[in-house]
Amino acid sequence: MELSCYQTAWSWLQKIRHGAALAESAPCRDIVFFDVFFLPLATSASEKAPEIGMALELSKSINARVRLVALDSNSPAAITAVVNNLIEKNATLLVRDREWLSPDCRIATDLWGQPTKEQLKRGRLLLAKTVTWIDTVYRGAIAPSHLQGYLDEFCFRHNTASWPDQLVILDHLLTGLLYPGGKTGQEGQSAITGGIS
Repeated sequence: MELSCYQTAWSWLQKIRHGAALAESAPCRDIVFFDVFFLPLATSASEKAPEIGMALELSKSINARVRLVALDSNSPAAITAVVNNLIEKNATLLVRDREWLSPDCRIATDLWGQPTKEQLKRGRLLLAKTVTWIDTVYRGAIAPSHLQGYLDEFCFRHNTASWPDQLVILDHLLTGLLYPGGKTGQEGQSAITGGIS
């Protein structure tokens, strides 16, 4: 883009990350595996590894859609709020430990299940992919205040990686930038026609 200075590039990057987060803000649906894990990042000795909430749609696609959220707390109330935000109410929720969640969880009690070993493996592989991407692109040096932006960027890149048309991906990003609250996620992909004019 031939930007003239670092500050301008940083400002543009923050706007693009924000648009990516909005474009991929649709909740996960159908069968969703939710887990909590520590994200091993290069931090100072006084900082512990941040905890991340992960919602992974268990579709047949290798690049199944994912949402990642940096947790401020691992209390049942905080994790329940994350689940309610990341996952559709009528989805089937797979969790390793239901004790994580408070009674305020919107998921119906008959839509619960335990993840299989294969589903747990998919979650671990996604975690490894997230860590590798952060270490490769940003060398793991991420301030906690910026972590959610990096996670949003990773989710956008991962969720659109299998889309065949680069212009549709750009349209999807612009949808998040220009029409927050409009069609997002997979709905946005199918709703966009004609590409960039």
